[in-house]
Amino acid sequence: MGERETFSVKVDRDVAAAFREYVRESKGKIRGELGREVENAMREYLDNDRVARVEANQEETHELLRAVLATLGEDGTTHTHTANVSPTTVTEKRDVIAATLQQRDAPVMPEREVVNAIEDVAGGDDRTVRKYMDALRRSGEVYDHPSSDSSAWTTDREQFATWALAEFDSRPDASIRDILEPYAMDPNEYEQLLDDAAASAEVRR
Repeated sequence: MGERETFSVKVDRDVAAAFREYVRESKGKIRGELGREVENAMREYLDNDRVARVEANQEETHELLRAVLATLGEDGTTHTHTANVSPTTVTEKRDVIAATLQQRDAPVMPEREVVNAIEDVAGGDDRTVRKYMDALRRSGEVYDHPSSDSSAWTTDREQFATWALAEFDSRPDASIRDILEPYAMDPNEYEQLLDDAAASAEVRR
């Protein structure tokens, strides 16, 4: 850790109050922790920006490579096959991870298998794992159980719908919109999935 220095800036009053409250809740105190959390936020912002620049450069290189390969294939003198290029962007990596999980025999899986799939494609540090878990939730292809007491994941949308219904029933103060917010599913789509799940259950009886 380098030498520490005073760094004074003016920020929005409401943002400052919310950040202080966040530090108090997460650390139990303000004194001695506020500066560290500001430093952590700055470092994470810089790291995220650096990752975004790297991914943008990789995507540009990827597009250039595809264009070159297409040109080589069109001139009649060089025959090429589709390049087996490793995924470079967050979206490409997310799609590879989702496809890997969807190929499993069972649609329900423990969180450890999701983490393993992310580590194989994108890396294993905690922030990367959290980022790709969020990306999978938003993709509409892989869902974790909405209850904090469960670590189960599934690629079955009807299974997720029944999980969400159970969570909704167990939390009378919550709205279904609150439960669905992290996922790529709106309440109307959710209601249709519940109907489909009920119909499937009736057929299996």
